[in-house]
Amino acid sequence: EIRHGGTLLVDELDASLHPRLASALISFFKSPEINPRGAQLIFTSHDTSLMGHLAGESLDTEEVWFAEKGGNGVTDLYPLTDFPVKKDQNIERRYLGGRYGAVPALAWEELHAALAEPAS
Repeated sequence: EIRHGGTLLVDELDASLHPRLASALISFFKSPEINPRGAQLIFTSHDTSLMGHLAGESLDTEEVWFAEKGGNGVTDLYPLTDFPVKKDQNIERRYLGGRYGAVPALAWEELHAALAEPAS
């Protein structure tokens, strides 16, 4: 609980909250006025727009971690701080462009073939 300085773990924060509410929740945890005891919010998300809040200082670069599944099925975790990041860079756009990895590789031909198969 935020009042007592605890830790809140949320899997898929974006699954249940509108992006503006998710952003507000992050801001509450980051605010020393609202969160004077330093409660922590640890969450997973597929909502890349939350990365855009880095410019608004809702998230710090050391608070962003990526998960990438390797060819052997093992998931690797690594922080955004592994990459050079300038203050004025659009983190979300760079992520979606593949600069930080952890972007799924789509097999378009296989997907097209699977979708084109008649339903049984």
